[in-house]
Amino acid sequence: MPKSKLQPYLLCYDISDDKRLSRIHRTAVENGQPIQYSVFLLIKTEEELENLIRELQQEMDPKEDDIRIYPLNNPARVDTLGQPVRPEGIYLIDTEVKVDFANPKRDELE
Repeated sequence: MPKSKLQPYLLCYDISDDKRLSRIHRTAVENGQPIQYSVFLLIKTEEELENLIRELQQEMDPKEDDIRIYPLNNPARVDTLGQPVRPEGIYLIDTEVKVDFANPKRDELE
């Protein structure tokens, strides 16, 4: 995979210290779209992701904190239960699909 190709990732964290939590949350907000309080959608190149990982490693305590980043190989499939987390009209768009989080269906781009 080319290092310049944008890819979707899911960033999740569980931070035990309020001060570190604040810093890591701020970094996550600057780099991704909030899905839930400690879950973020990232759209990054491999190089950008590596830089973000280095930044998060400096901010966390590896003995107390847990940060995970999952690649999303099929971002077009979104299953939600309960109240939608995105307002209507917010879409994830890549070259193949559009995902409306208020009504998660796979639609072809027009």
